[in-house]
Amino acid sequence: MAIDKIAQEVAEGVGQVHQTNPEGTRGPVIIFEEFHTSRAGQLEIAIMLQRLHQRHNMKKIGLEGAIQATRPIDAAWFHSIGGPTAKQAREDIAVRMLAKAK
Repeated sequence: MAIDKIAQEVAEGVGQVHQTNPEGTRGPVIIFEEFHTSRAGQLEIAIMLQRLHQRHNMKKIGLEGAIQATRPIDAAWFHSIGGPTAKQAREDIAVRMLAKAK
């Protein structure tokens, strides 16, 4: 599937694609429009990123303004806390954390 079609699919109903590039330096690039100060906007971005990961197995994500480190942030503790039956609870907690972020 072409990157522009993928971008439109994952943004459907929650966000807006600003630009796509099928041949970025390290792979395809999708740029979503967002506002840093909008909690709803941050949640929309989270939904689009989750869709990219789940539907299209995208695993490399670059964030504008992100701090460059020698290794990725290890969030394995959050993905496994409560065991496999707590997946929905973890997702609910993550959404609440985003909603309360200032």
